[in-house]
Amino acid sequence: MLTTRPEQPGDPSGRGKALTRGLEYMVLGTEVALTVAAASLLGWWLDSEFGTAPWLLLVLVLLGTGAAMVRLVRLGRKLERLEEREARSDGDDAEGD
Repeated sequence: MLTTRPEQPGDPSGRGKALTRGLEYMVLGTEVALTVAAASLLGWWLDSEFGTAPWLLLVLVLLGTGAAMVRLVRLGRKLERLEEREARSDGDDAEGD
């Protein structure tokens, strides 16, 4: 998982933070797509092996989608905490000036 790196000297606009967050969202999108695709392929294969079509496919697609949603919520909470921390530290910096 990517972590937020501190601002680099000479980067007053905070583009480093924005780039890191953008990459986190790109990774998240890839994780969601791969999770659902892997669950779909596994369900399709299991259905062909056991002759249970389409039930295992449907169950695994739902489980994969649920896992992706849990991941989305966790990342959202993490980013929210980071923004709150940054807002507090920005407020502290403004008071110290």
